[in-house]
Amino acid sequence: MLWRNCAIESKDLPKERKIEITMANDELAAILKDKSKVPGKDYQVVDVRIDEDFATGHIRGATNITIDKIANSVEELQKAPTVIFHCARSEVRGPKAALEFEKQIGGSENTKQNVLVLRGGFTEWRKKYANDESLTEDYNEEFWKNESEH
Repeated sequence: MLWRNCAIESKDLPKERKIEITMANDELAAILKDKSKVPGKDYQVVDVRIDEDFATGHIRGATNITIDKIANSVEELQKAPTVIFHCARSEVRGPKAALEFEKQIGGSENTKQNVLVLRGGFTEWRKKYANDESLTEDYNEEFWKNESEH
């Protein structure tokens, strides 16, 4: 499970989760390539990185909602049966955003919605899909050359 690899305290976790919380990059890529799936209707990818990082590359069709704005975006995010959150590495902000969203909708036991976190976040995503324009938008290779600075 993702939780053992992130900085979230166990006291912050829901007592009983009824949904799988992670999604692999390949799984998300398959959803994005599936022409029968409509972003915002069948799924929603939520990038919680700051605007500047989002502007230098993001998953195609992702919505940029920073963690402090999740509570104000609940109605919009409840439209899709699957919501996938991520940040740079999906170790802190991505999981925290997923937890905040679940809290806002009354917990995982009160919804049929799949609330997931993308394993490895945008860092792992871009390693595999940065140059695939059908999966990644606005990728700025020059910006990401010195990854340790971001």
